[in-house]
Amino acid sequence: MLFLESDRMYAPKFTEQNLRTQLGVVREEIRRNILDRPFGGFPWIDLPAVMYRDFSNAHNGYGDLGDLARATVADCAAFFDAHYTPSNAVLTVVADLSEECVAGMVERHFGPIPARDRAAEPDLAEPPPHTPLFHDAVEERTRLYATAVGLRLPPFRTDPLGYAAHVVLAGMLTGTAPGGLAAAAARQRVPLSAVKVQCGFFGPFDARAPEPLVVTLHHDGHDPRHLAAFVHRELAALACAGPRTDHLDRAVRRLRTGWARRHADPLQHARSLGAFTLLHARPALVAEVPALLARVDAADVAVAAARLMAQAPAVLTVGPERRGGTA
Repeated sequence: MLFLESDRMYAPKFTEQNLRTQLGVVREEIRRNILDRPFGGFPWIDLPAVMYRDFSNAHNGYGDLGDLARATVADCAAFFDAHYTPSNAVLTVVADLSEECVAGMVERHFGPIPARDRAAEPDLAEPPPHTPLFHDAVEERTRLYATAVGLRLPPFRTDPLGYAAHVVLAGMLTGTAPGGLAAAAARQRVPLSAVKVQCGFFGPFDARAPEPLVVTLHHDGHDPRHLAAFVHRELAALACAGPRTDHLDRAVRRLRTGWARRHADPLQHARSLGAFTLLHARPALVAEVPALLARVDAADVAVAAARLMAQAPAVLTVGPERRGGTA
């Protein structure tokens, strides 16, 4: 495995045939995961373009099929030279071997790779929107609708406890949790078939700023503006009164347990070690998160809710007909 990874970094073979083969693989993955599935890739495919203006933040992870079709061997080689270098990589090894043994193998396989300067990191900072943003996308293969409300999280690097408070807040609001958005919707007779709230498009701590808190609501055709107002009211209530102690404690316990179960898997543990080193320069964050979540109190959650309710939301709705327009 070390040989394969080092060979990939040392001597890639860029040819027209290899490029076309890989582009075919990517196109098939996009077709299978996105194009051929109702709500495929919702909301992470389209919501970034609603929330952000800078290309680095706004484009989806797969890429546009037209752009992919125009990719050249020279493009691939240039990207490799700029980014695929040991100085820009973190290697994580999970094995029942001593540190000395692993270090020796890593040195043997990766040591001969010539050192190269890495490209400068892009500046991802951009101001939040001043007014609400709404966008609709038509999905004719379903009779239902899905609306995603995106809000900005504080940067973890500069405000770790504030970030953790948003993670706990999301845990309190998601699914059928008592005191969450589903319960509030039932009280207010807003029929929702599913509610999900999470930090990050794929989970917390998995990106640098700007990073979203995403509220996803499945429904039968409500006005997205009314749904955004509903989310705003619930955040305002939490900001004013704070969460109930039992709701807070239940959310923290669930989050801590889920974190432990997720990272009991060696592969996931390895991925998080590498990702947290690259993103936050803190590989130990894998072990630190449960204690950080336990530090969050009701006042912290109220502050997090107040911070979110003060923002202009970015709202994406997907369904059989347009419901809210485009901004």
